[in-house]
Amino acid sequence: MLKSFMSRQNQNLNNMNVKKTLTAVLICLIALAGCKKDEKSSPKNFIKYDGKTYAIDKGILENWGKWSNDGDNNIDLSILSEGVTLVEVNNEIDHATGTGHGAQFWMYSTSTTELNNGTYVYDQYASEQALTFEYGFVVINYNFDNNSGDVDNDVASGSVQVSKDGSTYTIDIDCIDEVGKSFTGHYVGLLKYYNYEKKKSSREDKRIF
Repeated sequence: MLKSFMSRQNQNLNNMNVKKTLTAVLICLIALAGCKKDEKSSPKNFIKYDGKTYAIDKGILENWGKWSNDGDNNIDLSILSEGVTLVEVNNEIDHATGTGHGAQFWMYSTSTTELNNGTYVYDQYASEQALTFEYGFVVINYNFDNNSGDVDNDVASGSVQVSKDGSTYTIDIDCIDEVGKSFTGHYVGLLKYYNYEKKKSSREDKRIF
């Protein structure tokens, strides 16, 4: 009798342990599935404007050289979404077409071919010094063919952090636009380089999109 009772007790304990193990495995699988879903729904490169996230898939640098003897080199940084196509003529950007999202910053670097590592701070006085940017804007759901969209606002304050490892850039944006909306961004990848240093005529020529 005692042996039979102990056997049943042991069997019950084993069943409880199996149930606990299966429950723990099930919880882990659900958690992993949730993580994979979050990773899939959150783009690697993005602009987040007014609480909404928009995927970004490419970036460029445009070197305009020095605008004054006392200034550093002006290199514009742009990041753009998949729906935007940059049309080139003679290896230079002629115009943009399509509809999408993006941001651009007129930045200053000691180099003519790349952005220095560091944090670039908005400079409304346009001192043209390295680790500053004098102008920036953000566009959301913007039609580049007729120049209209949900958002086309200038930067009012903020910073852009740049880190380069080999040929790969990491860009982190933290800005406020002219209407007081917050926009941030993150981009990791290559930035295609264009050199306009010898063809520039005025700042008015710079914004091609």
